[in-house]
Amino acid sequence: MIPKAHRATVVLAILAAGLAVFLVVDRDRVSDVERRAREGELFVAWRRADVTWVEIEASGKKARFDRVRGDAGSATWTIGAERADDAAVDKLLAVLEHARPLRKVEPDARLGLDAPRARVRAGMGEITIDLAVGGAAPQPEGAAYARVGNEPPVVVSKELVAELLRPVDEYRERRLVGPANELAEIALRRGAAEVSLKRAGPGPFALQSDDGLRASRAEVERILLALDDLRADSFLAALPAPHPAGALRVRVRSFGAKDADELVVGGPCPGVEADVVVERTGPRPVIACVPRGPAASLDPTGRDLADRRLAYANADEVVELRIGSGDVPLEVARKGTGFFMRSPEGRELSSDEAESVSAFLTALTRAEAASARRASDAPADARPADPAGAIRFTTATAVGDEALLVARDGRVYRERDRAWLTPSPALARLLSLGRAVVRPLRLLPRDFAALAPRRIEVRCPGLTEIVERSEAGYRLVEPRGASLDAAAANALAEALLGAKAELVAARVDDRTFGIDGACSAQIALVTDGGLVGRRLLLGRETEGGVFARMEGEEPVVVVSTALAAQIRAPLADREPLRFDPAAVEAVTVERGDGARRVEIGKAPAADEAAALAALAQLAGAARPIAYDGPPAPRKSSFRIKIQSRGDASPPAVLLLDATSDPSRLDLRVEGRSALFGVERARVAPLLALAP
Repeated sequence: MIPKAHRATVVLAILAAGLAVFLVVDRDRVSDVERRAREGELFVAWRRADVTWVEIEASGKKARFDRVRGDAGSATWTIGAERADDAAVDKLLAVLEHARPLRKVEPDARLGLDAPRARVRAGMGEITIDLAVGGAAPQPEGAAYARVGNEPPVVVSKELVAELLRPVDEYRERRLVGPANELAEIALRRGAAEVSLKRAGPGPFALQSDDGLRASRAEVERILLALDDLRADSFLAALPAPHPAGALRVRVRSFGAKDADELVVGGPCPGVEADVVVERTGPRPVIACVPRGPAASLDPTGRDLADRRLAYANADEVVELRIGSGDVPLEVARKGTGFFMRSPEGRELSSDEAESVSAFLTALTRAEAASARRASDAPADARPADPAGAIRFTTATAVGDEALLVARDGRVYRERDRAWLTPSPALARLLSLGRAVVRPLRLLPRDFAALAPRRIEVRCPGLTEIVERSEAGYRLVEPRGASLDAAAANALAEALLGAKAELVAARVDDRTFGIDGACSAQIALVTDGGLVGRRLLLGRETEGGVFARMEGEEPVVVVSTALAAQIRAPLADREPLRFDPAAVEAVTVERGDGARRVEIGKAPAADEAAALAALAQLAGAARPIAYDGPPAPRKSSFRIKIQSRGDASPPAVLLLDATSDPSRLDLRVEGRSALFGVERARVAPLLALAP
């Protein structure tokens, strides 16, 4: 007896079961509704999701495709023991689904349907589709006669015919190695050179030859990319020649696979010099022609795959950063496009501070140690119990959290793979920055950009330069008597006011950065409280720029080479180097004892036009070297006179002389002391006018 309270539930269960039985039975029949929905189509029923197998026969070859459903509902196709090209099979199914008969024809033995050129069969549960394609139809072009099962013959389109006549090889999987995320083991061997990689999950690979030391992410990605590019351009029935001695051998095994595939890279493909023969042995044997480039990229000869990077993650994959092993570490986490500081205080970092953290992460995740090795079981190699410092990352990678422990002797212990790294001095300084990581890269306070500069003072070896600004503009105080390029002075002021470091390089200046005060730039600004000055001290060059420090501050930064060069360049006036091509009447070029005068007409010849273009760009191309350069040679390499139209004054004279760098020339204007440098290529059209 069913309790009254449960009767409704039982009735609904019986109805649901009955409906399920009805649906199962009905799926094996073609309903009237389905027939009406597909009226005018070649097949009265087509359920692509229910297609479990397809057989196709053309050009004397036959193939069967079987659908294999994955755990997550995904599906792939196989062709025999191989994996099929899913996209090619899906295209075939789409063409069949939407095929339409062009017209009906009367049965006739001459239609070629008794011995069809192509045949395709597909299974959808108990429903089987059978299509035969016979001879060519006279109209339209490319069409052919066809028949579905025992139905009357019809004419079908050339698109359907072309799809069914495709060689069977075109449905085979072109990729010889499975997807990168499915690979668990990779071994590359050529002669005595061998690399063996292995991983237990979706994380990084480890080097089997180095006791499990982590493999370089960049190198592994190059290998995975090359493996993915091992795609067949064509297939071969047999090897055209035995594999050469010392041939490259690649062994790969996917997660969950019992056996591995081995690929042997042979010689050139017959008739295709750009391809090489690759034979895949193992459970899925195949011989194919593949592009030479990807195969060559897998050669392990001379390859070092040890990961010397401190972090596996890239900078943009780090979501949290913790520096320090004490009670009050620096801890920041990403928040939107910036960062939030959790410790030592809870606040959102300013945009300038966030920029500095981003630069630190970029430098740290790109940096490589001088050496890396897996820790042994010896006590001296154990994880440091009392590290001098620690850096921890939370990352959005398969590795997850990463930790770096700085030992008292300066070595770095990479906790994830128990590796000892030997950092360079620059990297050691980076690891010891501590809270200086959040020091803004902007050298001057942001609000200084709105202040008016009053004075710029540059003191570097060979250059003492003082520029003052008043309502009348900039004027050169020192060196006396020299002419100033006011636009360049304004550009230098703007560069100093908005200057940003590339990176905070060290917490304090230990006198190894060459910052001795010999080269500096000071800018004085007008404030409500009077003049305020700030002085930037430049040091020696380093990778990515020049060491520098703001006077009165401890952190050492790296500024761009461009900023340092702008500070060290004299603000010499380049106005004498400005020429209006339309006003040039003649150009005379002297070299040695010869001279050539070129009159510029209204329609200059090609070489004359090129020379005028070089003159027009000369002021911008010239780089000031000194206000008062060394005396010019008694006879310059080139002497160029420029005469302007309607100008009775003597022509302007340019003196060009060779330097130790064959690509550059010294440039002077006769009668002026300033020395400039210019690339030879920028004035080559002028020099080409020489006799």
